[in-house]
Amino acid sequence: MTQTAARKGKLEAYDTVMKIFDRHIRNLGKTRRVLQEILKSGNETGLWSRYDRAIKVLDINILGDLWHEELAVHSFPITLESLKFNWNYMKEHGVKTFYEMTDEYVSKLLEGGIRAKHIAETEKRTGKPAYWELFKTDLEPMEAPMHCCVCFDTIANVHYAADILGL
Repeated sequence: MTQTAARKGKLEAYDTVMKIFDRHIRNLGKTRRVLQEILKSGNETGLWSRYDRAIKVLDINILGDLWHEELAVHSFPITLESLKFNWNYMKEHGVKTFYEMTDEYVSKLLEGGIRAKHIAETEKRTGKPAYWELFKTDLEPMEAPMHCCVCFDTIANVHYAADILGL
């Protein structure tokens, strides 16, 4: 392969990476807008008090004990621990505050995505990779899907509990 072909392949790879960053940033922006819409509508509909009553009825520690065998396969049961954290946070601070915390988390992920894109653009321009920065920015998007899926499931079960309890 000639140097020109190798350089062209590298530039095409960078273009693909930039498109991925753009999609990631756009999706996080959409996620924030959805969270903000839910926060607003929750204020208008009384959703927060309904969910707060539901969260206080169920004991996540009992559920965690029941689910431990299935959710704690790994030596660090991150899904179960995340679920317990979410539940206890909502129980202590309220479901609305949990949504606000989640919006802040997504905002930080958005900032991290923008920062990572800037690092990649700098690497493309200078040819000098920022290895530790890239390593760190690789970890952020790995964490988010797991936490977001657990958050989604936690909220879904609060919603189901409110319906089952007739709240």
